[in-house]
Amino acid sequence: DRSRLNNLLQKSGCDDIIIVKNGFITDACSSNLVFSSYEGLFTPAADHLLGTKRQYLLSHTMFN
Repeated sequence: DRSRLNNLLQKSGCDDIIIVKNGFITDACSSNLVFSSYEGLFTPAADHLLGTKRQYLLSHTMFN
C-alpha cells in the first residue's frame, strides 16, 4: 500500500522522496537509485524492486 508515500510526496512538493532507514539509503518513492563515484556505480542493497534501467546501468557501466 503506497498511499502514505504518495500522500507524503504530494504534500512535499518534491519530485521524489528518498527513503532512509537506520541511517542507510534504502529506496526512493518512485525511482531506483544509482550513485556514481570513481570506484563504480552503487545502489542500495535493501529489498526493493530491481528495475530494468538499474540493472542495465549496473551491467553496462565503464566501471565494471
